[in-house]
Amino acid sequence: MAAYWAWKMGFKVVALSDSKGTVYDLDGINVEKAIEVKKETGTVVEYPGKGQSRDVREALYVEADVVAPDALENQLTSENAHLVKARIVVEGANGPTTPEAEQILVEKGVAVIPDMLANAGGVAASYFEWVQNIQRLSWSEEETRAKLAELMETNFKRVLSQWRKLQLEHKRVTLRDAAVVASLQRIYNAMISRGWL
Repeated sequence: MAAYWAWKMGFKVVALSDSKGTVYDLDGINVEKAIEVKKETGTVVEYPGKGQSRDVREALYVEADVVAPDALENQLTSENAHLVKARIVVEGANGPTTPEAEQILVEKGVAVIPDMLANAGGVAASYFEWVQNIQRLSWSEEETRAKLAELMETNFKRVLSQWRKLQLEHKRVTLRDAAVVASLQRIYNAMISRGWL
């Protein structure tokens, strides 16, 4: 779904993979057509791109600005992190990058947007459903997307600000480190405001 929405927003998607392999085309993939091909044949590998591979991880190594491991954990490890050419890794899955791989990527100058930040949208959307249910509300898709975008953007800015502060004190701080610190700070502040501390 991340590839679909990125494509809908005007980004050029150059690789897709599923459990059977990868299709790539540096001129761009029509993601809507790729979804149709997947429904018809059972795999995106049958999409008429400029290249196909039976290696499901091949999509992580293409020439691209961003790669998004969105399905499985441990996709990027110490054995393959050096093959990543993108400047940004957006963790759409839970734990797709091992700590060793993240260290390699960061040393290469790759920004790793951690799963706890990048894929939190699904949990936030579930919260929005709960809010609507208990208040007997019904938001439109547009309203829900706007609220979700605002929440995700606010949290990203919070983590980025925390990362910048930590960078002044410590040289080797990752966005994951900043996300953890920002999260703990919010919990701490909430506990104080409730009089628990």
